[in-house]
Amino acid sequence: MNDLTSIDLLWVLLCAGQVLLMQAGFCLLESGMSRAKNSINVAIKNLIDICVSAIAYWVVGFGLMYGHSVSGWFGSSQFLMDAGASSTLLAFFLFQVVFCGTATTIISGAVAERIRFRSYVIISVFVSAFVYPIFGHWAWGGLIDGTGTGWLSSLGFIDFAGSTVVHSVGAWVSLAAIIIVGPRLGRFGNHPRKIQSSNLPLVVLGILVLWFGWLGFNGGSGLELSDNVPKILVNTMIAAATGGLTSLAIVMRRLGRPEVAMVGNGVIAGLVAVTAGCHLLTPITSMAVGSVAALVCAASTWLLHRLSIDDVIGAIPAHGFAGVWGTIAIPLLTDPTAWGNGNDWLTQLAVQSWGCAVAFGWAFGTSVVVLGAINLVQPLRVPRRHEYIGLNIAEHQANSELQELLTQMSRHRKGREFSGRVKIEPFTEIGQIAAAYNRVITEVEHEFAGRKAAQQQYESIFHGAVEGIYQTFPDGSFRSANPALAKLCGYETAAQLIDAVGDVSTDVYTSAETRERFLHEIALHDRVNDFRAQLRRRDGSEIWVSENAHAVRDENGTVRYFEGTIVDITQRLSSEKLRLQKEQAEAANNAKSEFLAGMSHEMRTPLNGIVSMLELMDEGELSRQQAKYLQIARRSSTTLLAIINDILDLSKIEAGRLELESVPFSLLDLVDETVEMLYHRAKSKGLHLSAHFEPGVPEILLGDPVRLQQILINLISNAIKFTQVGGVSLRVRMDRPEPPTGDDSPPLDQWMQIEVSDTGIGIPLERQSKIFEAFAQADASTTRRFGGSGLGLNICQQLVAAMGGRIQLQSEPDVGSTFVCILPAGEPEAASDELPKTNLLGQRSHSRIAGKSVMLIAPANGETEVIQDYLQRWGATCLTADSIESARQALQTDGPMRKRVDLLLAETSVVSATELETLPSVLPEIKRRILIGETARRHADEVQINQPVRPSALLEAIETTLSDLPTLKQPKRKRTSSDDDSIGKGRRVLVVDDNEINTTVASELLQRLGFQADTVASAEAAITMAIRYTYDVILMDCEMPIMDGFDATRKLRRMHQAGELKLPPESPLRIIAVTAQALAGQVERCFRAGMNAHLAKPISKTVFARTLRDVFESEPIHGVTDATPPQGRFSHLASEVVLNWHDVVQRCGESEETSYQVVRMFQQQLPEQLGGLREAIRSGDFQRARAASHRLKGVAATMSANPIATLAGAIETHVKATDQTNQTELTATLNQLESEVERCLDWIDHKLTEAEA
Repeated sequence: MNDLTSIDLLWVLLCAGQVLLMQAGFCLLESGMSRAKNSINVAIKNLIDICVSAIAYWVVGFGLMYGHSVSGWFGSSQFLMDAGASSTLLAFFLFQVVFCGTATTIISGAVAERIRFRSYVIISVFVSAFVYPIFGHWAWGGLIDGTGTGWLSSLGFIDFAGSTVVHSVGAWVSLAAIIIVGPRLGRFGNHPRKIQSSNLPLVVLGILVLWFGWLGFNGGSGLELSDNVPKILVNTMIAAATGGLTSLAIVMRRLGRPEVAMVGNGVIAGLVAVTAGCHLLTPITSMAVGSVAALVCAASTWLLHRLSIDDVIGAIPAHGFAGVWGTIAIPLLTDPTAWGNGNDWLTQLAVQSWGCAVAFGWAFGTSVVVLGAINLVQPLRVPRRHEYIGLNIAEHQANSELQELLTQMSRHRKGREFSGRVKIEPFTEIGQIAAAYNRVITEVEHEFAGRKAAQQQYESIFHGAVEGIYQTFPDGSFRSANPALAKLCGYETAAQLIDAVGDVSTDVYTSAETRERFLHEIALHDRVNDFRAQLRRRDGSEIWVSENAHAVRDENGTVRYFEGTIVDITQRLSSEKLRLQKEQAEAANNAKSEFLAGMSHEMRTPLNGIVSMLELMDEGELSRQQAKYLQIARRSSTTLLAIINDILDLSKIEAGRLELESVPFSLLDLVDETVEMLYHRAKSKGLHLSAHFEPGVPEILLGDPVRLQQILINLISNAIKFTQVGGVSLRVRMDRPEPPTGDDSPPLDQWMQIEVSDTGIGIPLERQSKIFEAFAQADASTTRRFGGSGLGLNICQQLVAAMGGRIQLQSEPDVGSTFVCILPAGEPEAASDELPKTNLLGQRSHSRIAGKSVMLIAPANGETEVIQDYLQRWGATCLTADSIESARQALQTDGPMRKRVDLLLAETSVVSATELETLPSVLPEIKRRILIGETARRHADEVQINQPVRPSALLEAIETTLSDLPTLKQPKRKRTSSDDDSIGKGRRVLVVDDNEINTTVASELLQRLGFQADTVASAEAAITMAIRYTYDVILMDCEMPIMDGFDATRKLRRMHQAGELKLPPESPLRIIAVTAQALAGQVERCFRAGMNAHLAKPISKTVFARTLRDVFESEPIHGVTDATPPQGRFSHLASEVVLNWHDVVQRCGESEETSYQVVRMFQQQLPEQLGGLREAIRSGDFQRARAASHRLKGVAATMSANPIATLAGAIETHVKATDQTNQTELTATLNQLESEVERCLDWIDHKLTEAEA
């Protein structure tokens, strides 16, 4: 080493200062990587090690390293250098002192957080005075002129700034110390975990300080400010940066995130590796050195982790392994001519490798021996407790906010007293933690208070529970029991139970096997739920209990005891048994009902063939005996159909599928139709049948007319069947409870009573409770004598119950029976003048009958009483006689009877044909006569009405008879069958049904009615036929495979409107549904699909002909209106019957004159009601619109104007909730309603014009 120039001397001194600054970088790095509880210990060690190393190196180390060499092994001079040395030597000494401090401080970071402070001082002295100087002499000895060369240096070993001499030596000593001291607590073991650094920003700052100091470390190692310095500094910078980026790439690939420690060690590894050859490398080769150094650092870090070597800062990978790579990289990446030692690259590689091996052997070997020996005498590691509480306190008694907080928290833990709070230093991080801890303590106090309350509650529940609570050991003895369990087992206290029972399997359970089952269930599922067992009480009685229990286990999984609850279920089991039996019976009943419904449905198809064919055979020429047999067969098939209908009704009721309507209907019409239907059956047995309405019965009610008529038919049919002499009477009365006096509230619900009385065989008292059961009659002999399924009364009872009413029975054997149906009688919301009524039941004077005298010649029976009652209601005076003779005598008798009689009513059953002929001469006083009943007599002065007598027909006949018209007008009679026979002439029908029986029956009926019939077996074939041919009507079966009748009808409607069928779009497409299901929902579904009418199987010729006639007669009147066919979901209504005239005539008692009067009233009311509805909707008064649409729907339904009723009902549904009303759809529906009303009014005008003509 030559004397340094002033500029060189200045450069070396500045670089020495930079290297000394690296001590601060190491302090920052180690403090940040360590935990806060050891930060003071780390800082004091970094301060002391530079102090110790400086003195030890001055006293011994510098001489051993650079003194006169003893055979190249160690120096022997330059100890305790004094001020007399040259400035160059002093500067060189200063530069080497900070190098020695760097080697020593590497050890501080590696063994941080668990080595004693005194032990570290010893290690610092050992390294500074012995390990580092000796190897430094081997590699660098001879730098001072005339001192001799170290043996490793003489081989040509190159280490420019100390990759091996400084960094690897420090790292290998660190490895020896780590192995002796061991890893930190919790770092490895069964659950290894990474110990988090305390301050990563401090780590980054430390690395940057080291980077800065490293420029002096490498730049000053040439001991001159030459042209080579910039290259050295650039190579140092490039290698460090490359090392950092390579480490970043590695951690991003492995962890997916940047890790500060790994990236920082990559930078340090690059700096360490480039230090050996920074004077020989180029920037490109420096990148290679830095990149590989980072890889070596990452790999060695993973290796140390696998070997459980705990290096706190990663000193061994970054300084040891990276230093080895940097030393070996010189012969691999630099030019041999620049070495100046004459070695080729292979020799140099061997020398470099040998130097690294010697460094490891010397530093690691001597350190293991020396430090191991010291550890035997004085442990290098601090006690576990000191490591746990932190070396700041254990080694330096340096307390901190954190430690104070931990101490106070420890007092809370040990004393289990949480009432106190820890002290808070505001505006500090530890203060925030303390505040959060105090909040946790508050919550803990609340939790303890809650637990205490819960404990008290548990004890309260345990001692006061109704259920038995227990804990039992596996051996069967009780651990605890509550008073309820003791009482359950027959003991007074729980203590008595526990003392008395040694083993529950024998002392409590009735069978030891029960306990075994209990243990087996616990072993499988760790708990039992609803474990049912039989217990023996103290008095010997036995009870059934239900247990819910689970096993309580210790840490090893061994069962400590069982705990659970016990409930006495003896009574519950009895109830469950009864419930199960009930459910089984109901299930069987439902299954039976489902089966019966299915079978009844399947039987209708063949029955359709039987009934229809028998009806067709009856029209042919038969012998007397054949006719008799045919009538028997027809009665049998009719009876079978009635039974099937009853079974179907019963199955619907029991399956919960009964559907009840709520529509306005005429009670008078319904009762009259029912009596008329059954009148001839009663007449054939010589019985009278009458219906009587007491005053106050409203004519129009709201309800289900079909089901009400079914009830009446069942009751009257039963009465006729079981009555041999006398008759059957039906009486209707109202029961309107009056509100309490002074109460202005509206009247309570009104009830209607319908009584059906007979003079039949009666029912014994003991059988009266049985007759309403299904398949039951009064007794077995009755079934054999009178026949029947025994379902009628059961169905009646269930229908009445479904309507909200009840049915009662009063009967006496051999006297007769009276069935009383009490039903709620709701009236429509509309006022009385808004529904077409005849007011025949009211007590009012009719203009032509009021004040008149009437002679009634009829037998004394219920029918006569009814006629007499109606006459009196209408304001007439009625005289009665049972024969013409008695009538004549009455008129000749003095007294009140001797007066002029205006009208004679004579029943043909008590007046012979001869008497009828002589009536004008026998009773000349009576000019006007009405005959009641069947007779072949036709006289211009007489009007004839049929039995049973309908009030409307009677009133019409009376007013016609009493009028002064020159020619008395006869009421129009029903069409005869001959009218029906010609209905099909010139018309073609398509029959669509997949059953051959049905198509055969329909074809025969159609041919008898004059139609030409084509048949197909599928909906697809029907569409094909409709495309090819024109049909006046299509009979469509609803239930067919692939495409059913509903889909087929919709498709045909669409094709007809599009002009894709043979039938022109302007001609009506008529489709009649044919189905075996006559449910209300099924009928509605037919109309929604676009069908014009509905036929239920089996089909009779009469019903068949009437349906066809109604469909043809109700077609639109061409030329009346040019309205565009409506579109939308109600578009099919335009092709439906606008008003069913046949139904109107029926409801008016077969009186067409009354029917015309009612239709005129409907014609007058319809525009007014539509206008009110339209105005309410346009003004937004939806409440008024709802009432108006409801009234219009009721009026239209009563008049059988189904399209108007459907559209009015749709509008009513729309306006129920004003905030949800779809205004567009509402407007469209209202427009279509206006079109239908216009169509209906046109039809009525046409009908009335036709009648007047």
